Amino acid sequence: MLDNIMQRPVKPRVLLLSTKKIVEVSWQAEIDKWYPGQLSYAYITGDITPTKRLQIIDSGVDILAMNTDMIEWYLENTTTSNRKRVGEMTNRFDMVIIDESSLFKSYKSHRFKALKSWCSQIEDVYIL
Repeated sequence: MLDNIMQRPVKPRVLLLSTKKIVEVSWQAEIDKWYPGQLSYAYITGDITPTKRLQIIDSGVDILAMNTDMIEWYLENTTTSNRKRVGEMTNRFDMVIIDESSLFKSYKSHRFKALKSWCSQIEDVYIL
């Protein structure tokens, strides 16, 4: 997956969605192992204060990761209105990586519906 990011002529702005443990530990370790100093990475989880989360989002990292519980918070706090949400999301990210896709099994859940609206507009979506 990291190779797909690195092989592009221009680094994409990537949104990574997974479990809390994976966004906090696993992806950072893999990036540091395979591409040290080449990709910037940050994550937001419920343990991080809302003010700090917004600072992380605005920091311009190559890969922004969030655990799946943060999807609704992200939409409520970083987009201006329901009508503009999808457009703002597609302007912010070029690629979405969904790690642990089993977390999105229920098509009735809020996170599935939010993700469906984003992914239909983003060209590169990877489901792991």
